[in-house]
Amino acid sequence: MLNRKLSNYLFQGSLVLILAAVILARSIIIGNIDSSIKQKTTSNRILQKEITALEAVVEENKGLQSNHLYELYHRVPSYFSQEELEFEIYSYLYLIGLDYQSIYESNIDIKDYTSTTSFNGLNDVYTIKSISLQFNTTNQGSIETIIFELINSNQMFMINDLTYSIPKGENYTSVSLTFLAFYNIEEGS
Repeated sequence: MLNRKLSNYLFQGSLVLILAAVILARSIIIGNIDSSIKQKTTSNRILQKEITALEAVVEENKGLQSNHLYELYHRVPSYFSQEELEFEIYSYLYLIGLDYQSIYESNIDIKDYTSTTSFNGLNDVYTIKSISLQFNTTNQGSIETIIFELINSNQMFMINDLTYSIPKGENYTSVSLTFLAFYNIEEGS
């Protein structure tokens, strides 16, 4: 009988030890998760403060032109970045009042410029990119605005072709604009 009681005590003791180990492991895991959550929350608060500060700076400088970006290049940058050029074009589309859906539906095509016209000699001096831009707008004044922005940009753009039409029975204008961007890229760079 003593043997049976001892085995019951050992069995119950082992159950208590297993239960204590499970509870201890659970509390350690939950403690680690809680500390990880606190670290992430603190990190998110810091990031949110940085985002808020950056949004305030952007809001303060919203009306400023980005003319200072190309002052060092004297209107002809010394390097070409397709991504930067695309983002600049998207910023012009946003500036003329297109919403995100219209900007998303616009078409931008950037190619090397080749021509047999009088500009052909410029290909020896500059790297010239031809940008074809198609977009739809409900405000015809935005066509004039984008041309004005291209002409007054600190980078040298030259308008090559502009066509626009109002499809029958529609209340928007379909615009196709081709312009040239000049880059002074030295050999080997």
